[in-house]
Amino acid sequence: MKLLIQLTLLLFLNQLSAQLYHESYDWEDKLDISSYQTIDTSDIITFKDAYTIEYGFEGENLFEYRLTHKIHWVNSDDKIEENNKIYLPINYTSELLTSKARVISPSNEVQTLDESMILTAKDDEQNQSYSYFALEGLEIGSFIEYFYITKNQPLYKGRKISFQDDKLKKNVSFKLFTPDHLTFAFRSYNGFPELRLDTSYADKNAWVVDVESLPAAKKERESAHFANRQYFVYKLDKNSANNTSNIISYNSQAKLFYEHLFIDLDKKQKKNIGKFLKEINIPKNADKETKIRKVENYLKKNIYLTKISDDNMGDLEYIIKNKTANDVGLLRLFLATSKSLDIKTEVILTSNRFNTKFDPEFEANNFLEEYLLYFPEVDKYTNLSRPDARLGYPPNEYSNNYGLFVKEISVGNLTSGIGKVKFIPSLEDTCSLDIMEFTVKFDPEDYNNLDIYHKRSLGGYKASFHSYLDYMNEEEKTNLFQSIIQSMNENVEVKNLEVENDKTDLYGVLPLVISADVETDLFVDKVGNKYLFKIGELIGRQVEMYSDSLRTQGVELDYRKKYLRTITVHLPENTTVKGLESINIQKFLDKDGKRVLEFHSHYELKDNILTVYADEYYNAIELPLEDFEAYREVINAAANFNKVVLLIE
Repeated sequence: MKLLIQLTLLLFLNQLSAQLYHESYDWEDKLDISSYQTIDTSDIITFKDAYTIEYGFEGENLFEYRLTHKIHWVNSDDKIEENNKIYLPINYTSELLTSKARVISPSNEVQTLDESMILTAKDDEQNQSYSYFALEGLEIGSFIEYFYITKNQPLYKGRKISFQDDKLKKNVSFKLFTPDHLTFAFRSYNGFPELRLDTSYADKNAWVVDVESLPAAKKERESAHFANRQYFVYKLDKNSANNTSNIISYNSQAKLFYEHLFIDLDKKQKKNIGKFLKEINIPKNADKETKIRKVENYLKKNIYLTKISDDNMGDLEYIIKNKTANDVGLLRLFLATSKSLDIKTEVILTSNRFNTKFDPEFEANNFLEEYLLYFPEVDKYTNLSRPDARLGYPPNEYSNNYGLFVKEISVGNLTSGIGKVKFIPSLEDTCSLDIMEFTVKFDPEDYNNLDIYHKRSLGGYKASFHSYLDYMNEEEKTNLFQSIIQSMNENVEVKNLEVENDKTDLYGVLPLVISADVETDLFVDKVGNKYLFKIGELIGRQVEMYSDSLRTQGVELDYRKKYLRTITVHLPENTTVKGLESINIQKFLDKDGKRVLEFHSHYELKDNILTVYADEYYNAIELPLEDFEAYREVINAAANFNKVVLLIE
């Protein structure tokens, strides 16, 4: 959210007169590749990844200069095509000052590219142009070296830098240069080394870090891959020229957000809000939760959300009249209506925990990327700009995380905003429930054929598509509901489809219930006078986590969830069933005296009716690496149940 007012340039009183580091920067005349060619690998390796940020003045204007210098070794055929272009960061926010590129062949032949060889292209889908060097003549074992320098508007309120990616890197380095009266603060995460102050520069401050070897970060399922990579965050902290410190703080940012969003309404604005609330048609005796839901659903159905940064898009009168707003305008409108309805509302600034986990101790604006609304009187959260969010079910990637809660306080006739960092809990597993019920009967004329009645109830995040149903036509909805029934097998024929609670307003209030009849021969195979009944396949294909590779990260799930499955089988007369013992599967994980994960399937057989239960739940969001094997066993237990076959004679 681009809501923050830029710090005044009075912070930068002492202009830098000495030569800037990037102005004399160049690569070595000749790259010695012999020391790099001894490594045995079929992958691409980065042998140099140097990044420098420098703050300097041009006249009275402060700019940020960014220098990127890399050397890649391409040592396989499939990597050549992936790396035959060097993209340059040229856009409306930056100016390219210098760029060089060269390719060194395994036999040490050098092809140098200069700025005259920069090409441009346009991405019609994104409506964006980009510039790049095209690298020709690449062969296995080639080295690609390039560097470029850009001039940018300064960023200093909090920035995340991560060098680690899916490639092994050697000789990683970072430098930050500032005028000598400015002090920056740094914090490293996930094992990245701490930056140190380099005192060898007499006319400026310099913080540096050097890493000899940075391992590749392998992507793994059910993990917060990007948040788990090594990185550091920096921010401007002190200015000795005017004796200020703690320049970037959550307290100051909370006040800025409050002033930007919580509008003190004048008489005309109050009148407009009153008319707007009449449009929503809230029942007179509605409780506060109902009022919140009515306003949220109305806004999401009737206000067009745009990305345009225009003053009108944040003006309440314009929004109400034209039914168009940007993120800021939508928040302002909601906060104005909630105040008129006497509903206490707090705005939360947080981060996507899969990208960057919010740090409650290191106060930097890069953690204030996303927003939620919190209603303390009902203890529930939501997000206005996300159509898949509704009260009680905010975007799950913003939960199980810390956030800056901003609320309005009043003392006498004065109102102001204060902020406090608090934890945003995730929902319990029962809040995202998937209930499957099957009633199975064999065709007495042909045991290969089954008549199945299937009813499925989906709630919470398991039915996030529920929030889109009002925007779909009847054919699209029917196809969606049929596909849910066909999760057992996409080739089954669906009959007598019935749906309950399919209105978007009911998302997060009532589960979506879908039921249908299915006639199929896909679950039974005849072998002589015996029948193989693939009962496990009824629940649909399950995730499998079989791997010989060593796991390196703990588990991080989108949300807690629970599955309850009941299969009732009416067995034919005069038959016996073998293989029932294969139904009994149980895997679980207990932590701190509480069972947090479990798959448990078992059965009952009475009067020729076989009832099978297969329940599964994940009532934990994060698990450390030492619990991964237990988690995998639970996941694979469901996959093993999927393979259960009964023999009917």
